[in-house]
Amino acid sequence: MLMLAAVLDLAFAAFHLGFWRLFGWPARLKGSGNLNAAITQTLNVMLTFTFVSYGATLLWLWYRGLIWPPLLFFGAAFWAIRLAAQFALFGMGHWQSKLISTVFAVSASAHALAGL
Repeated sequence: MLMLAAVLDLAFAAFHLGFWRLFGWPARLKGSGNLNAAITQTLNVMLTFTFVSYGATLLWLWYRGLIWPPLLFFGAAFWAIRLAAQFALFGMGHWQSKLISTVFAVSASAHALAGL
């Protein structure tokens, strides 16, 4: 489970790196204003860095044969909150929302189970 949690976090880092191409950034962000566009892109870069750092830490723990439950439970909470935000902010009307919600649930579960 620890390896799965790490791989999922690193996969989300890669997914977030693809936002520029996937969502046509920065051109499609211009309509929200320069400040909002800059904030959105900065938050994405910082979140990507966080996913890489967190995933690398979990890989290091796995390699060393260590488990630190508080770190994993915080990861589980992160993904559970993200799942709740998906329901509240994006809804479940499209297959993409259902797919990403399933991935968030799997991520939360993997982190929680690795911490047990």
